[in-house]
Amino acid sequence: MKMYLSCAMALSAITAGTASAEVTVFEKDNFSYSLSADLQIQLLQESGIDEDLDVNFDDGEIKNHFEYKLSDSLVGFGQLDFEVAQDDDVSREEAYIGLASAGLSFWVGASDYVTDAFGVERSIDVGDVAGDAFLLDNSDDLIGFGYETDLYTIKLSHDLDVEDDATSTDVFLESGFAGISVALALQTASNIVLDAGNGGTLLTDADTYGISVAYDLADYGVALAYSSVDIDEAPDAINNLNVTGSAKVLPTTTVSLGFETVDVGGDANEALLGINDSDSWYLNAVYQFPNASNFSTFAEIGQTDVDGVDDIDAGFLAGLRLVF
Repeated sequence: MKMYLSCAMALSAITAGTASAEVTVFEKDNFSYSLSADLQIQLLQESGIDEDLDVNFDDGEIKNHFEYKLSDSLVGFGQLDFEVAQDDDVSREEAYIGLASAGLSFWVGASDYVTDAFGVERSIDVGDVAGDAFLLDNSDDLIGFGYETDLYTIKLSHDLDVEDDATSTDVFLESGFAGISVALALQTASNIVLDAGNGGTLLTDADTYGISVAYDLADYGVALAYSSVDIDEAPDAINNLNVTGSAKVLPTTTVSLGFETVDVGGDANEALLGINDSDSWYLNAVYQFPNASNFSTFAEIGQTDVDGVDDIDAGFLAGLRLVF
């Protein structure tokens, strides 16, 4: 449904879930520059009707992180990320600058909304898995704040209303203890442009919330996330439920299983937005090479069934991924 006291703490508050491990490229006096990258290429046949096998250039990201130690308790940081798309276009992703001190952080620029950290789904790419009900996930005009302790994290972001484009205020809360983590996400958005069922577009406002619970042991984990969006013009809310489980079956191999159900409401919602209820499942395995855990190979099967659509086949993929 979508239309991620030290500077490392501040950065994690913005880019939760990043798989790459940064490499320090340059360090002198109070300045450091680190680099990370993510390259993933797949052989993919999507779940659908008579889909063809294709080479999918899923990820090609380069992330640059800069920081200055301004004082014993204050750090200035910046992030500049680029993505290389399958059509050879290079685009700027995140580009922001900020300050961090004693668990507090502030940043401004092009960044993901803090609610983009919400969710538990572990799918790779086979099915049409939304992951949550949030409609917006990033902005070029964002102001963000974060506070992180050993017990909890709270983050707030606001997308400024520039030239009447979409705007949103988002809050993300997360806390964990003894292997259990709970997260709450809220989004209030305005001036959203959605595809309409009549082939046109719909300009509207929406409120979304989500709650997730996860339990992780050393080698096993289960998680559940529920989110719901209330669109002003739609008579019914749209609800999304994700359930996932994972197991480290070998020191080098992790297997994940997940299910998603999307309830779009009644017939009036379906006609207004041109969408239908759907159910998805997926099963994947990731193997990390013992001598280089940042290089992995993976495979996945899965399927997305849509109400009113017959003959949807399961899909599959296999691929390689390199991160650093």
